[in-house]
Amino acid sequence: MTTGSVSTSEDGGAPGGGRALRRGWFGRWRRRRDGSISIEFAFLGPVFLLLLFGIVELVLVSLSGTSVRVGLQDVARDIRVGQAQCITDADVRERVCQQGFLFNCQQNIAIDRARFSAGPGADAVAVAQFSDLQANDVVLITADYDYAVINPLLTPFLGDGSGVVPVTGGVVFKSENFVNVSCP
Repeated sequence: MTTGSVSTSEDGGAPGGGRALRRGWFGRWRRRRDGSISIEFAFLGPVFLLLLFGIVELVLVSLSGTSVRVGLQDVARDIRVGQAQCITDADVRERVCQQGFLFNCQQNIAIDRARFSAGPGADAVAVAQFSDLQANDVVLITADYDYAVINPLLTPFLGDGSGVVPVTGGVVFKSENFVNVSCP
């Protein structure tokens, strides 16, 4: 574009329109930006993937906790009304593990139970079997599940750093009036 006697152009008015510089190897190299995306991905990709895998791992931990609590609620419902008086710890463990999202559940879960007599200041009594329950007993059943972290890169960030995240569930209920049965 010419204005009076001054010549202006996009290339700064260089002789030859600056095309000589752009035609050479240095000019082509200077203009190319093909590798800039791969360098950015090299810096940001691992962080993004670690964040993505961390979210998936936390979802699995959350689902494991929900599975433990739902399994305990199902077992407690049957015990409360006397449907499962002869149930053992192994049976409780099996029923909780059937809820899903509990990997290697039989070896990684511990079941504990206690009975409280009705009334203020009552002491907890260990229950040998659920058949030992009396009407109107307050019962506490807890399950401690050790979730093993799948991604070893997330081990320092989840749990105590050993690769195990403790997941605990518990249920408290009051047993109803039912006929006691003798268990073998």
